[in-house]
Amino acid sequence: MLKLKEALGDVGWSSVIDEMDPDQSLDNFYNILTEKLDKFCPYRNLKGKRQTPRKPWVNASLLRSINEKNRLYKIKLKYPTEINIIRFKNYKNLLVRILRENERVYYANSFKNSDSPRKTWNLIKDKIEKKNKKLSHPEVLININCVEVGEP
Repeated sequence: MLKLKEALGDVGWSSVIDEMDPDQSLDNFYNILTEKLDKFCPYRNLKGKRQTPRKPWVNASLLRSINEKNRLYKIKLKYPTEINIIRFKNYKNLLVRILRENERVYYANSFKNSDSPRKTWNLIKDKIEKKNKKLSHPEVLININCVEVGEP
């Protein structure tokens, strides 16, 4: 900010002050100001926290536990002692068990409280699609001679 202040002090403002047309004077002022701002305070996109869609069974306390697991993982990578490795593995295994139980309870309650067949089938479809997203087929088939055969 100090460099910006000095640069604006060194600018010859005569093109702004001596201009008789107020619109042209404003344009000159705007051009000088934006040029200096772009030079000394460039616009940068700031990356915020990654916003991944949260699963409905993950609550605030589980998010804190996930962050703690991530913290333990970083410690395990930085200081790979036996204690840190065991601490991370135990915490991760406990967290996975709790997450699976919360997911099971969530779907059990959702099926119990679904009052229409449409909601029930949407729940079933939602659960099945999550499992099958990993399964995919190749776009093209390639034979032994590395020649594209066509669609599967």
